[in-house]
Amino acid sequence: MRIKTLYILILILFSSCGIRLVNYKKARNLDLNKSYKTLLNKESEIELEKYYLDPENIIDITANRKTKTLHISQLNKESESFNLTEIESEEFKKRYNMNNRDSISLIVMNGILVHKKERKEYRIEHNAIKSLLVLKDADTTILNCSGNEGKNVLIILTE
Repeated sequence: MRIKTLYILILILFSSCGIRLVNYKKARNLDLNKSYKTLLNKESEIELEKYYLDPENIIDITANRKTKTLHISQLNKESESFNLTEIESEEFKKRYNMNNRDSISLIVMNGILVHKKERKEYRIEHNAIKSLLVLKDADTTILNCSGNEGKNVLIILTE
């Protein structure tokens, strides 16, 4: 009887603290929909909506409902990442086997059009990329982006 009571007290204690483990997809939804503050490796605050992490590199993610914070811990804290403004760099094009003459006018990230002025806000870990495709001379009317006909479109998928 005492052991049962002890288990119940421990359960109540841990369930009432408001801290719980969540998966990466749930963390992205909390950051986006519930305005959680996200800390990466207890060092830097990131906007998870525009920061794409490699799920294989994440140790755990804890969500604190009281303070509305997400804490993400990574195995390799020095994992390589890039900013979307770097897509025109020679290093980026070499890494992803792109032609140096390919000039990217549009970027579609997981189905979402990233405007040129927003590119500096996005950060992606290289290992988070599942697929990268350049549509050369794409008819952007299909993408509902008038005024950019005949340009190259970069499509990045992380999910």
